[in-house]
Amino acid sequence: MPSLKYFNCIATANGPSYVCLICPNARPTKDHRGHSRRNNHQLNVTRQEEADLIRRHEDVNYDNIDVQPDIPDLPNGGQGRAPTGPELIDGGIATEGPLLLGGFNLSSLSPVENPDSLPQRAVSVEDEQEDELALPEELHGDDGGLSDNDDRAPGEPGEPGVATAAETTTQADWFPFRNKMDLIGSLMMGHTHSMMSRKMYSKIRGILQLCDLRVPEWGTVRDSRARIRDITGLTVNTSTSVFETPCFSLSAKALISQDLGNPLVSPHLEFYPDHTEGRNVSRFSQSLKWLQHMAPENRAQMCNINDKHFYIFEPVQLLTKEVVVPIFIYMYQWRLHAKCVEIGTDHVTEVKDQARITIPSSVAFDDPRLIVCDVQEFDLIYSEIRMGDGRLLTEACQGYIYGKIYDLLSSNCV
Repeated sequence: MPSLKYFNCIATANGPSYVCLICPNARPTKDHRGHSRRNNHQLNVTRQEEADLIRRHEDVNYDNIDVQPDIPDLPNGGQGRAPTGPELIDGGIATEGPLLLGGFNLSSLSPVENPDSLPQRAVSVEDEQEDELALPEELHGDDGGLSDNDDRAPGEPGEPGVATAAETTTQADWFPFRNKMDLIGSLMMGHTHSMMSRKMYSKIRGILQLCDLRVPEWGTVRDSRARIRDITGLTVNTSTSVFETPCFSLSAKALISQDLGNPLVSPHLEFYPDHTEGRNVSRFSQSLKWLQHMAPENRAQMCNINDKHFYIFEPVQLLTKEVVVPIFIYMYQWRLHAKCVEIGTDHVTEVKDQARITIPSSVAFDDPRLIVCDVQEFDLIYSEIRMGDGRLLTEACQGYIYGKIYDLLSSNCV
């Protein structure tokens, strides 16, 4: 039978009616059993019982509780218990502390000599087991749980003064976080599958406050993460899996671009495929697909030689005055090489005042028409090459190079 502890019984002409005392805006009802089975009522009962438990401990003075200091065992094998002064009577406060060996009174020491001395109170073993420590009132909310006072919209300022005065490190030491506590809060919150719930975070944060550790609030950590994403230029992509589970990811293109621009990472990246002739293959950069079967737009596009940028499908003049067009750029025996089409008289035609250069298109890596050149032999880039009459090659060709498709007469502009 449900308890009527939290109900007020009202006698009416139609029989007794019951009004719940702990549910807000409760109306009289005749079925108090059905009302007691409601989730809201059971939750209010739990809150009320916790609040009553807290109030019972408010009058207890915990400042006078102390633990008997540990005394080493006596040399004669007896228990390490020092003789005490006057006996404690009915929970009264002892006026004299325990006596040390030789009759020396511990309570006679000054606070400096005896920093651990505090007033003592007789507490039975049963009482010690039944008593529980009451948390400070400010850590409790209306529901008896730890408070969460950061119910605010994103972008609002968080809790001021998170960093304590004893914090000696500068903000730059914890960049992009504001300080050490900002980093700790982010680590506590976690990410994706390991992310902590907001209620659990607030509970742990309240416990750490007892240790004088002021961890930022949930909303402050959330805003800090948004600020760091803005600094790094990262955008979180949201999608839904086939099991209707929300998934979050970062753009692979953005991550690769950051690695390319990172001076600590870029020296360890491979930008060109490695041609090993099938021997000692141990890295992805030695993949045959990257070396031979990538589309022109996905190949290594250029190389930097003597502060000049040489691009594929652009004429290059060698130190020997020959003009070639690089098609593939790759590593061979730890040196950078290029497979090129050598421009001869059969590749150049005059159409009015325009010189038309035509090269084979869709050339394979092992095509016999390609020649191998060490990139250190590259001398002049496309815009620096001059023809026999003194004209720049770019002006003579008007910036176009034509690719011959399947050795037919029709040409395709590259």
